[in-house]
Amino acid sequence: MIAMETSAHRKSSRIRDAVSVIFEAQTYRNILYLALSFPLGLVYFVALTVGLSLGLGLAVLLIGIGLLVVVLLGSRVVAAFERELANVLLDVTIDSPDDISASGAGLPASLDARMRAASTWKGLGFLYLKFWVGIAALVALSVGVGLTLALVTAPLHYNDPNVAVTGIWTIDTLPEAIVAVPIGIIVGVLSLFVLNALAQVSAWMAKALLD
Repeated sequence: MIAMETSAHRKSSRIRDAVSVIFEAQTYRNILYLALSFPLGLVYFVALTVGLSLGLGLAVLLIGIGLLVVVLLGSRVVAAFERELANVLLDVTIDSPDDISASGAGLPASLDARMRAASTWKGLGFLYLKFWVGIAALVALSVGVGLTLALVTAPLHYNDPNVAVTGIWTIDTLPEAIVAVPIGIIVGVLSLFVLNALAQVSAWMAKALLD
């Protein structure tokens, strides 16, 4: 009897956990972070690739060295922005790096310290990885949101041949459309778990490379 009550309690707890993800504010902060990941990651990838390629190609000239310095210093500024973005939207606390040596004086020493700092290169790596995380986030959001909406709203458009196909299931009768609604809700909840997991991976990556 006790074992049956314990099993029932565990099932009830799992259901509460599954439903609670819908109402947690952190879930939607995670989704916002992921939604921003692809456009930001694409901008970072293009800007860094073009800047570094030009800088290396012109490295025999002073302008090439200058361009490389500008790109690396700029990556530190963007990494600082990403640090704050993660702190605000993800459930993490990332401190600013403290690996810039205070020894030496003047602009050359300051630039040299920043070029040598591990945080510069780790931040650069994060910005490149952001692009690939952004692609994964775009796919997860598109599939999760698109499929959920198609199923949940099926009773509204099941007889419209232009929107009746979800990609897996052609819904063209009212009974099918009614059945699709709870299935869509389940898909939506599962999508939130997947998106939260992807956001957690992003948080770990930010913690490892930006802290």
